[in-house]
Amino acid sequence: MADEEGDTQSGASGSSLEEITLVSIRVGWFYFNPVSKKGKALHLTQMLVLPFIPIIALIIQNGIVMNEAFDYKDEIVTLANQVQDTVDIGQVLRALQLERAEVAYFVLSNASSTLRFD
Repeated sequence: MADEEGDTQSGASGSSLEEITLVSIRVGWFYFNPVSKKGKALHLTQMLVLPFIPIIALIIQNGIVMNEAFDYKDEIVTLANQVQDTVDIGQVLRALQLERAEVAYFVLSNASSTLRFD
């Protein structure tokens, strides 16, 4: 019975020490002991870093999409400015054509005192 108790005590303490020292977890290409200080620090680092990988990927993706949206907005503003310039030139040309028509009417009608202004 003493042998059994001795074996049990030494076996229990020996097995628990072996369990503590021999427990290792495979992470990627290497193993670490999660009970040791280094293992705890590595596990904590892993638990902090791994969730940030998809977050960083989303931030990068959103940055790229936002940059493309800003570029598209700049193109739209440039086109709007070109359209506005074209409209302004059209209004100037219309005013010149109206003036030309009035001068032609004046010359052809021999009416020096009657001018039409619309």
